[in-house]
Amino acid sequence: MKLLQSHDPQGLTLWFERHVDALHAYVYYRVVRNEQLASEVVQETFLDAMKRIHRFDPKRGSMEAWLTTLSRNHITRALRGGGARTVEPAATDVGSRTLQVLPADRPRAIARGGPGSPRNTRSRPGDPGHHPW
Repeated sequence: MKLLQSHDPQGLTLWFERHVDALHAYVYYRVVRNEQLASEVVQETFLDAMKRIHRFDPKRGSMEAWLTTLSRNHITRALRGGGARTVEPAATDVGSRTLQVLPADRPRAIARGGPGSPRNTRSRPGDPGHHPW
C-alpha cells in the first residue's frame, strides 16, 4: 500500500496488472460491450484511483470493490456522452505500461438512445429470441 501511495513505478505496475482485467471485464459488460468506451472508462478509473489512493481503506472493502465503485461515476459520464477528461500524460505513466487517454470520438448514440444504445438492444418478453436472464 505504501508503494501505491508513494507512486512507486513498480508498485503501480503490480497494482495495475493485478486489477486491470477484472475492472475491464466489469466495465465492458456495464457499457454495452463497447471496447473503446470500456477502455476509456478503465483508464479514467485508474487515474482517478491514483489521485485518491490515500482514501482507500482495506478495512472497508477490497481494492477490486473500491475500483469498481470508482468506475461507476466514469461509466455514467461515458454513457451520458461526457467523453474523456483531459489528463496530463505524465500522470498516466505506470512503469512499463502507459495508460493512454483515448479520444472522445465515439458515437454519441449511446447517450441519445440511438442505434446500439441499451434502450434499443434489450429484448422484451414476447420478442423473438427473448431470454429472461
